[in-house]
Amino acid sequence: MKKLTATGGDPMIDKQAADFLSHMAKAHEELANILLAAKDIALHTAHELVSVVPVQGMTFRGKDAVLEQAMNLTSNVAAYLNSIGDLQEALADNLEPVLENLREQEEE
Repeated sequence: MKKLTATGGDPMIDKQAADFLSHMAKAHEELANILLAAKDIALHTAHELVSVVPVQGMTFRGKDAVLEQAMNLTSNVAAYLNSIGDLQEALADNLEPVLENLREQEEE
């Protein structure tokens, strides 16, 4: 006779699900660390942009440098926000099968 777990499922399946969730959690933690680094890059770029802008007497060459830094900042922020969206999508995609499995176990 099989030993049932608290959820009523097979212990082997529960262990596999727990292992899968643990692996997913580690992967998502790494994605979060990457996003944190991207945020730091965007903040550093923003700080550099502000420090490049002189108080007065900007030359034409200076304006180009500011515009270039502004474009880099915009690009970094957009990439960071896209990465957050990708992380949310990955979380949803990875958790959906687990939630379906839990629902099936509850129905049994």
